[in-house]
Amino acid sequence: MVFYSWGDGPNKGVYYDAHPVEQMHYHLTMLAYDMNGEALSFGHGAPLRLRNEVQLGFKQVKWLAAIGSPGTASRSSARTAVLRLTL
Repeated sequence: MVFYSWGDGPNKGVYYDAHPVEQMHYHLTMLAYDMNGEALSFGHGAPLRLRNEVQLGFKQVKWLAAIGSPGTASRSSARTAVLRLTL
């Protein structure tokens, strides 16, 4: 699965990270929208953040904009996006 962020990537491009589908079934992998009973703050990745505890911390995508399949061209690609989020 490819997770696209509203944040900027290298050279002001689109930031994204790919994670194996198999890891999405891990019991601690989640899409977080709150923390300690309160809405997730911007600094922690609001409105939605990927938590994949099998991966290193820098792979925890903040500010999710879209979730797509490996062939997805960009966070705005409607054809192949599994889920696209709007602010």
